[in-house]
Amino acid sequence: MRGVLPSADVRSTAGVLQALGVEMPTSWEADATLRVTGRGRRGLLAPATMLDCGNSGTTTRLMAGVIAGLPIAATFTGDASLSRRPMRRIARPLTQMVGATNAIVAGDYAAAIPARGLSDEIGRMGEALSVFRDSLVENGKHVAENERSHKHAAIRQARIDAAILAFEAATEVVASTISTSATELAESAQSLTQAAGGAKAESRQVLNAAVNARENVTSLAAAGDQLHQAAQFVEAQLDESGAAARSAVARVDEANLQISALAEATTRIGEVIGLINGIAG
Repeated sequence: MRGVLPSADVRSTAGVLQALGVEMPTSWEADATLRVTGRGRRGLLAPATMLDCGNSGTTTRLMAGVIAGLPIAATFTGDASLSRRPMRRIARPLTQMVGATNAIVAGDYAAAIPARGLSDEIGRMGEALSVFRDSLVENGKHVAENERSHKHAAIRQARIDAAILAFEAATEVVASTISTSATELAESAQSLTQAAGGAKAESRQVLNAAVNARENVTSLAAAGDQLHQAAQFVEAQLDESGAAARSAVARVDEANLQISALAEATTRIGEVIGLINGIAG
């Protein structure tokens, strides 16, 4: 902190805070920078000695309000002037403030807060307690909302987990089905491979038979050509034989004619001879 006034009342407040466990100096120059290490309101320690407020009534009222809500015991003291001041006007509202604080901490947010509207330190304490109560109410709303959110998140997470489990179960079923199908497909593929091997062997046999048939057809075609040539040769021979036969028949016919002519001539010669013989006889 900077610019802290090094007055007696401020130094008295610093001494009381130091006695409650707060780390800070109790004297400093006007332009000095103060380093204060607090403990939090609930972390203040019970003082080992009486809390000396000097002549500062403000320190007494402020620190009495701070300690009033803590589970520690403390005795306030000061110089002769402060010790003669009546503290009943402080003790009564502080007692009421403690009761209101305890009620609010217990969850009774409708408890009346005393001294609100006053312009002194007790009034400021009442305003601070009112802000504290409002903060608790708002925090309770946030807590309830967080609980609802957590509940919804838990329900949603449970649904997600259930969906994941269902998906995993379905995945296992699908994987099992795929595995079974893959096995069946492998067996079918093996059967098809074997059938293909048999078909390939049969195809080779058919191919060989086709090659043999082609060779036979080629041989038959060659034999047919030879047979055709032989038939043509025979036909030519037959034509020549027919011509020769016709020629022979013609010659026979001619010979027959010649023989007939000779026979007729012979007959005439016989007749002539007979006639000659008749004439001679």
